[in-house]
Amino acid sequence: MIGGMDASPGSSSVRAPAGGRAPERGCGCQLHYSSTFARTPDVKYIFAHAGGTVPYLAGRFGIIDEMRVIPGAEARATAAETFRRLYWDTALSWGDPVLHMLRDVVGIDRVVFGSDYPYLRRDLAVACRSHIETSPELTGSERTAVLGGTAAKLIPRLASLRSKARHVFSRP
Repeated sequence: MIGGMDASPGSSSVRAPAGGRAPERGCGCQLHYSSTFARTPDVKYIFAHAGGTVPYLAGRFGIIDEMRVIPGAEARATAAETFRRLYWDTALSWGDPVLHMLRDVVGIDRVVFGSDYPYLRRDLAVACRSHIETSPELTGSERTAVLGGTAAKLIPRLASLRSKARHVFSRP
């Protein structure tokens, strides 16, 4: 077992050490180490909540990749390379430290706005957008990209909806 990963021959499963839940155990980890991302290069994945713990644990994934203890390494890119081709949203994850981490780990050009609205209260969704609009972590062009430019390129039909959606998140 290495960092929550079962390194035994023929295994690509994730097991929790000492009966607990491994922090690496998650969708991004499972999809990467099962080579799902490698087998589906045309799928555009968007991970909610800035990917949860995935970007935070990128260093651990790098060690696992370097050690080549998970079978199938020759058929997939490294976790770092894979993370830079996925997309990550800002739902419940809009603080400057998170934006900084996303910039470093995945590239800010892979970040799209997300708020969890209508499940998140409207005032909090508005605060999320307001923070992105004023964050010193983003340049003007990056802000424009996060607030819709990247999503419009990723999902072209969204481009026509951008202007309609702006009023939903405008201040009351």
